[in-house]
Amino acid sequence: MFRRFLVVSAVFVAMCALLSPSTVMAQSKAEGIHLFKAADALREKAQTNADLRQAVQKYEQALKIFERVGSKQEIGVTANNLGIVFDDWGQYDKAVEYYEKSLAIKRELKDRKGEGQTLNNLGNVFADWGQYGKAVDYYEKSLAIKRELKDRKGEGQTLNNLGNVFMDWGQYDKAVDYYEESLAIKRELKDRKGEGQTLNNLGVVFKDWGQYDKAVDYYEKSLAIKRELKDRKGEGSALLFFTLNGLIFSDYLGRVS
Repeated sequence: MFRRFLVVSAVFVAMCALLSPSTVMAQSKAEGIHLFKAADALREKAQTNADLRQAVQKYEQALKIFERVGSKQEIGVTANNLGIVFDDWGQYDKAVEYYEKSLAIKRELKDRKGEGQTLNNLGNVFADWGQYGKAVDYYEKSLAIKRELKDRKGEGQTLNNLGNVFMDWGQYDKAVDYYEESLAIKRELKDRKGEGQTLNNLGVVFKDWGQYDKAVDYYEKSLAIKRELKDRKGEGSALLFFTLNGLIFSDYLGRVS
């Protein structure tokens, strides 16, 4: 029995010796890709934090494999996705850590489009964190790249994000400027869903600014688009907003009529 074990072991060692380093690395990378896809599926369908924890575990396992085999593109994408999860969790320091890892890889690979998106994501983190100055800095860097690449859709997205930051910051005039730039691009691209969202955002700005007549006008335009697109969820949210703010609007409109 012992001699048989020795023979089997010798065969196994010989077979391993036949595997080239490139073959082993390819198999490892395939395992990493499998883990990454499983993590993506878990994140997309996640209902609880437990589901997200499983996704993070698989992303981190995949990341270790990609780092071991030197698969830089996959490192960048996986680190970016980990940043998204930690941002959603409110763990902003970890989100920044992963996004910066992703950003370094994208710059090394001269992936300008990916660099622009990760800069945008860093802006999102700092906006969520309440660090508005840093958020604006990252968004402006992202915007410059998107304009350089003539990525009009991405440009509209980042302009909208800048509007969000300045609205949260209470700088309503700047928020309106950015939203109107974003709105023009969405209309140019015939992005009706995006147009409806930006019209809604303009309504929020003017409501917070106390300019209720303009707020109502933008909300009504946004609602019309949501109905046109049969976006029942969006329509419901808009109608709920009108209901919750009805006293404010009716009081204002009653005073100016």
